[in-house]
Parts: sequence; C-alpha cells; structure tokens
Amino acid sequence: MANRPVRDRSGDVARIALLAVLNRRPAHGYDVKATLQRWHMDWWADIQSGSIYSGLKKLADEGLIAVKETGRNGKRPTHRVYEITERGRDEYRNLLRQAWVGITRFSRPIDLAVSFYDDLSRDEIEELLTERLRNLSVLEHAFEPEQTPPLDSPAQRAVVKDLRDHERRLIQTEIDWTKQLLRRLKGNAYPPSYDKGRKR
Repeated sequence: MANRPVRDRSGDVARIALLAVLNRRPAHGYDVKATLQRWHMDWWADIQSGSIYSGLKKLADEGLIAVKETGRNGKRPTHRVYEITERGRDEYRNLLRQAWVGITRFSRPIDLAVSFYDDLSRDEIEELLTERLRNLSVLEHAFEPEQTPPLDSPAQRAVVKDLRDHERRLIQTEIDWTKQLLRRLKGNAYPPSYDKGRKR
C-alpha cells in the first residue's frame, strides 16, 4: 500500500527536539536537557536524558550541528556548545514538514497479545483487560486539565492545552476499544484458534 502509515521512528522525534532547541540558540548538552524539560517534552517525546548527548554527537557527525566553542566549569568535564548549521536548519524544516502531515503507526504490545489470544485462558485475559482499563483510567486522569503544570508563556499554554487534549482523546479511544474487546471475548466472538498439539 503506497499510503500506508509508517511505523514510529522515535529517532526522528529526538532529532526534531534537539534541532528545535539549537534552532533557537547555541547550547551545550545540559542546556538542551533543561530546555526540553522546561518544554515538558517528557510528555510528548520519549527522549531519555542519557540519549541527548549521544544524539548531539550523531547530529554533529552528520554535519547538522557544529561545535561553536568548548568550555569548562571548575573540575567538571569539558562541555561543548553546539550551534545548528544551515544544513541542519534544512533538515529540521524537512522533518517538521513530514511531522505535520505524517500518520505514524506505533508498535503496540496489545495487538500482539490479541493475535495470540488462545495462549492464555479466557478468565486470565479478562482479568488482564480489566487491569488494562484501570491503568488507562489512571493515565487519562494524568492528562485532565487540572493536572496541567503551571506555565508562564501564553504560547506554551496554548500548545500544551492542545497536546494534552490530543493525548486524552487517544487514551479514551483505547478505553473504548478495550471495553469492546472485553465484551467480544466474554461473548465468545473469539473461537479456539487451534487444536491442542497442532499449529494454527
């Protein structure tokens, strides 16, 4: 299928975030990390602290950013201040364009579990789906408006409002789908997929 949504490429998410910081101003690794925390990127992008430095090194190796200067604070290790290159700005804009129009499919463990539904007992699966619903409910609560962290910038408030709304809608869809799956399993919509001792 030509227009099939692509699988998640988390590397692109990290690249966009790192290039976005450096597109605003030169920064060293700690500054990049602090900026991403201030932007609450832990909610929207799975960028681990330790991967920031390796990500910056990779971008530098590709010529998308360059070391502007190096410095040292007391006995701390030498730090590099990075700045984005013109090539990096072009790459950043291209990644943003792709992100605006792209439809990404994520790898979901639940889909694999459903594919092999006959390898656990129905009673156990029903218990696990009930637990999944509890977990989704907790997650949904974390994205309710009153849980929004205080933000000084009107621009950031607008962005965070819509991103949190997007996340809540996705979680609600997962809740609805899980409830339907539980009903179908209880209603015997899933016949035995194979005889014991014989492959499907």
